[in-house]
Amino acid sequence: MLLLILLWRIVRVFGFGSYEWAIYSATETRFDSLLFGCLFTQMKGQGLSARLFRRGGVQHLWVLAGLVLLLTSFALRGGTFRSTLRYSV
Repeated sequence: MLLLILLWRIVRVFGFGSYEWAIYSATETRFDSLLFGCLFTQMKGQGLSARLFRRGGVQHLWVLAGLVLLLTSFALRGGTFRSTLRYSV
């Protein structure tokens, strides 16, 4: 579902020429935020997050990777990127 929503945003931007505000405000293009929350909750409930995000060096790498992705998404200023990949990042 997460990939389908991302693909739908790409189709709306490139195929239908939807503007940034239309992508930002449409429920079907931003529903992946809710799905990410559900995914992380399931990971925590099943103990997968405890294995992936162990204390120590590995945990610091995850935080560093997340910060790099976040800062990169702020640095890229293109409207097309903001309307497609940035919402997933």
